[in-house]
Amino acid sequence: MNLAQLFRKQPVKQTELFINPAKINSRKIAVVSAISLVLVAGVFYWLIGNDQRSTAELNKSLPAGVRLSKSLFRDSYALTNKKDGYSFKIPDDQEAWKGIFVIGYKNITNDELSYRRQLGGEMETIITSESALEIVNKNQTSAFAVSYLHFSTKIDTEQFVEKFKNTLAPPERHGSEDHWLEITARVDKLMIDNREVFKFYGVSKSYSGEETTLAAPIFYFFSEGTNLFVLECSDSELAKKIISGGKW
Repeated sequence: MNLAQLFRKQPVKQTELFINPAKINSRKIAVVSAISLVLVAGVFYWLIGNDQRSTAELNKSLPAGVRLSKSLFRDSYALTNKKDGYSFKIPDDQEAWKGIFVIGYKNITNDELSYRRQLGGEMETIITSESALEIVNKNQTSAFAVSYLHFSTKIDTEQFVEKFKNTLAPPERHGSEDHWLEITARVDKLMIDNREVFKFYGVSKSYSGEETTLAAPIFYFFSEGTNLFVLECSDSELAKKIISGGKW
């Protein structure tokens, strides 16, 4: 192509010389929105991944058959114990339980921690398996434990609790004849989601007749088939949610 041919080309239309500002703005908005979306998604998945990694690390230290899972969008945990055959959710409506520090079995070879050895007699024969799993919150300020007892035959839960009360928690009186304080155990029968539960707790009574419910320990006894579960938890609302939200 020579110069004459070059200059004889059709002139460029005026509309092709200018770019519509509205199109520029819409493109900028689209680019900025896309970048923002990527950044937000990145931060979100980093946070989620960090939480899941923490849970995965905790799972590595758990006893065989015990696993903890965390909700993707809430500080809500669920514990599954395949060894003892139960699972339950840990409510996240309390700040104290928006994180788990440690989960582990108590050493029930210690006689004081074994129902079987403490109750003795027939119980040493018909209790064929026993364990106690303790869960401690992230700040180490609160804890609860779930004891599992398997019997060779179905038992009457109420009778078992009465035996526990009479054997291990007889009334204790302290002080003088005129100024004394007596500590006794009480049992309340509850219904939690159509499940019969026996709440075992202590009460102190003074010579003046004043009664005070002891804050701890509090035990919740309930059965499923030939299994007996004992939830040791000083928070009554937390205990009710664990029992009602569990598979026992």
